[in-house]
Amino acid sequence: MSTPIIVAHRGLHHEHPENSLAAFAAAWEAGLEWCECDVRGSIDDVPFVIHDETLDRTTRGRGRVDAASSDQLGRLVPTFQQLIESMPSNARLLVEIKPGVSPRTIAATMELCNGRCVVQSFDPRILTAAAEIRSGIDLKLLVEDARGPIARQAGPWSGINAAFKTMHPRIVETLHARKLAVGVWTVNSQADIERILALGVDTMISDEPLRVAQLAGKRLAAGAKIG
Repeated sequence: MSTPIIVAHRGLHHEHPENSLAAFAAAWEAGLEWCECDVRGSIDDVPFVIHDETLDRTTRGRGRVDAASSDQLGRLVPTFQQLIESMPSNARLLVEIKPGVSPRTIAATMELCNGRCVVQSFDPRILTAAAEIRSGIDLKLLVEDARGPIARQAGPWSGINAAFKTMHPRIVETLHARKLAVGVWTVNSQADIERILALGVDTMISDEPLRVAQLAGKRLAAGAKIG
């Protein structure tokens, strides 16, 4: 059984705020190569690293992200550029462009991505636009259900990242037969991790990436704490 790519979902966010530079740095320092981040745009189309449509849950701010200026957001969350610039030389980044972002935010995000980024989205139109902007960046289609019609459509993406509960052996076999990489999100418990590892998927996105690494037999940095 080969070891899948293990992705720290929003960084190591048990001890650090999710999608914070500290959470990403902690994951990379622990020996995890890959982190996942979320990107939304300010009202002036600057890409920022935040998951929710609003600021309320994860920051001290209030209101919609896309209604705030880059100056306002810059006091609350990191810009995507800051995250890119903070990456160690061996780090990799799975960048989720959230549905509903503006074309200019998509363009700005793709222009900042480098060869160590993979871009994913639930919106196929975003990935099509992204491919037109930067043809050299790998793309993945996010889906709620690996068995559904969205997962069966063709596009400029090289793989499908699906909710782990919908992933089963026949689906993995079918997607691999279509020459698509297979990823799952967001698998956290030991039982679920072990089931997904046995399927032979290519990527596992997790809030417990250190646990995934341990169960997969991947060597971590000295002192890395398993949750």
